Amino acid sequence: MVDASLAGSAAGSPGWRRALAAGGRGAVVPELEDDETTLRGFILGFTSDGFEMIAEGSVYEVVVTDQTELEGFGGLSELEVGNEVEVRGLLQGATIIASRVKLRSGGEETRLRGAIVAFTPDGLEMNSGGTVFEVVVTGQTELHNFGSLDELAIGDEIEARGTLAGLVLTATRLELLEGGVDFEFSGLLTMLLPPDRFVMDDGRIYTVDQTTLFDPALGSYSGLAVGQYLEVKARRGPSGSNLVVEVEYEGDMQSGQGYRELEGVVLSIGATELQLEDGTTATITPATEFKGDADSWQDVVPGWTAEVYALLDDVGVMTALEVRTDDRESATTGGQDFEPQQALVVPVPGASVDAIAARFGAQVVGRVGGLGALLWFPEPLTDALLAALTADPEVAAVEPNYHFQDPESVRRRYPTVDRSPSTEKLVDQPAVHQIGLPAAQQLADGGGVVVAVIDTGVDPLHPALRRKLLPGGLDLVDGDLSPWEERDQVDNDGDGDVDEAAGHGTFVASLVGLAAPAALILPYRVLDDEGSGTAYDLALAIADAIERRVDVINLSLVYRERSSAVDLLLERAGELGIVVVASAGNDGSTVVPFPASDSNVLAVAAIGEDGLSLAPFTNRSHLVHLAAPGETVYGALDEQSFGTWSGSSMAAPFVAGTAALLLSADPGLDPLLVRNALEQSGVAVTDGDWTGTMLDAYAALALVRAP
Repeated sequence: MVDASLAGSAAGSPGWRRALAAGGRGAVVPELEDDETTLRGFILGFTSDGFEMIAEGSVYEVVVTDQTELEGFGGLSELEVGNEVEVRGLLQGATIIASRVKLRSGGEETRLRGAIVAFTPDGLEMNSGGTVFEVVVTGQTELHNFGSLDELAIGDEIEARGTLAGLVLTATRLELLEGGVDFEFSGLLTMLLPPDRFVMDDGRIYTVDQTTLFDPALGSYSGLAVGQYLEVKARRGPSGSNLVVEVEYEGDMQSGQGYRELEGVVLSIGATELQLEDGTTATITPATEFKGDADSWQDVVPGWTAEVYALLDDVGVMTALEVRTDDRESATTGGQDFEPQQALVVPVPGASVDAIAARFGAQVVGRVGGLGALLWFPEPLTDALLAALTADPEVAAVEPNYHFQDPESVRRRYPTVDRSPSTEKLVDQPAVHQIGLPAAQQLADGGGVVVAVIDTGVDPLHPALRRKLLPGGLDLVDGDLSPWEERDQVDNDGDGDVDEAAGHGTFVASLVGLAAPAALILPYRVLDDEGSGTAYDLALAIADAIERRVDVINLSLVYRERSSAVDLLLERAGELGIVVVASAGNDGSTVVPFPASDSNVLAVAAIGEDGLSLAPFTNRSHLVHLAAPGETVYGALDEQSFGTWSGSSMAAPFVAGTAALLLSADPGLDPLLVRNALEQSGVAVTDGDWTGTMLDAYAALALVRAP
């Protein structure tokens, strides 16, 4: 906590408040030396036995004793607020017992380097070493490599020199070091976001300003229109903004051109082209969306059928916008476990599922939101029966009622219960600061957004979920209206562990609430205390969440097989503007299970404790572009307890909660724009062959709120 004696000095300044709000910007990864920790940062104020400093976005109390070695100064009386210091010592929570304090710079002249994150009436804000500073620019400030602040952009790298007081630097010198990264893109304008943003078919959000050069055929932003072909030159900064430097007009869709729907058997496919057996070809781009039995062009096999939604341009090039594939194979009884006498059947439009059931001697024992039905057969399912159902002209899809699990139970990753629990440990844990939540929550809190958590249920009495639960959830395991965690103290799955998944849903829900404190959580229980459930129950939960018009759905669960029924519901959710987030799984594999592999879902991998690389257990592939904290995460467990848990299930709710923040800040965002904001604003991470981004909630919000 900040000492009361700071009132009226650094603690009372706008820069101090901003530093607390931005306390999570940048991961706090102290340098370890033997059993001691080394921190580098700035003095915020003084205490009776030392001082407080901010280092990499977090506030620490430094205790100075008679044994502390002082370097560069003779006593605390020689230090000032704003001095840059390096402290080495024993770290206990947020307190460091100093063995050495080294003065790195004085208050007379402090030098900061970092990226511009915002502009203020008096200057700008910059992120230096994970801490956000306010830089005041006066008439006496020397400007180097630029003439005025109007020439700067968010993301520009600068060096600021001047007098530091708290987190406010009054600049004597400001130098532009490096602008954003330049890039060009030619493609189709797909969406306008007035007054100054637009989206191209590469999925990026572009921002124009008074310096943007427009082609004379366009004139200005008002000349832009959906369907235009543009060449855009832009620069991208660390904050994730794409500032447009120049827009060149290349043409419009004209009569005889436009959208086409193709259907046929795939003859060949590669990274840039798909060819059907009738000779039709369509260009594949990074923006092409794959649905059905394939989630990317690498998954498509010649001989499959494909429905292609494409755009024909003015020079006769057909560009695939969406490719829906069917592997033309019937479901089998091999692979994943399922209910032996149950199958999910989806009829073709206009067909009667009751008539289908009658033809095959089955009974309809459940229905899923006008989509399909659960059929019960008097004998166990066979491959021959499933093949016959698949061949029926009135059946669009059929599959066994598959079992699924939470990823942690699959790999026996269980929680560690905290014997001295507290809510403070939840809200102040490193993961919160790694993804910039304190700063993000100054911009949005999730108010007005509903997040469905489809899991093992929740503990309704847990203090971490107080006033966060929305009534009306469902328990589809027991078939009642009380989606609460339940333990039966029995090893039902015979794996030697009893109730191993109990608390999973509560843990996930607590992380959603941690990220979006004002959002409401609608819980569903589809997994039992062993972490097992069925595709039918999951389909019912998703269908009900869609009917309730929730804004976000979190799915911290995995299948080994794709569920056609669930896939269709996920597509419906996307069409209605619902953001669906799922965990990538914990197999340490490059194969991502369903539903994270679905094109309508935002898949999330787990970042390790260091915040710099993926956790060793997490799945990763070309389908996963985003990661969030998932190792030794602190959260709520059932029976009003707390603990730590590791797994991709823990990463997904951080993203679901951040999506809730974005939607509360801009309710008009659709799932694609939410995905783009999260994936484009994050911190770049490369781990072996995997390249993606780590969630940065503050940067994502700054991107969608950019003027």
